[in-house]
Amino acid sequence: MIKLYAILFLIMIPLMVDSQTIRVKLDTANHLIADWITLTFTAEVPKNESLTWTDFKMNNTSFDTVYLDKIDTSIQGNFNKYTQRVILTCYDTGWQEIPSFNFSQTNDSSSSYLKTNKIPVFIGTIR
Repeated sequence: MIKLYAILFLIMIPLMVDSQTIRVKLDTANHLIADWITLTFTAEVPKNESLTWTDFKMNNTSFDTVYLDKIDTSIQGNFNKYTQRVILTCYDTGWQEIPSFNFSQTNDSSSSYLKTNKIPVFIGTIR
């Protein structure tokens, strides 16, 4: 149980590069085979910078993409906030890893990349 709490704590830690952040929130780290797994991606970047959103391809993984919400965009102070919900499913059991995803950020003089961490998920069998 402590391991599960530690995983959930690590999942909610945002990745920060300079003034931009990206967060990935997992609904729960414990699922049954073929359950829908909901990830919510939230990115905040300064208004004068652009963000190239990932395409969420699940090549060479145990996961399939079920649904992608449209990217929701809002302005909060001097930042643009982008949010997207992604629903995955998995047909393999045991500990699986949702892969990391890359986002690129650019401004007038430079560009940088934001990369999420891999996310461990336990997929159990139906009894």
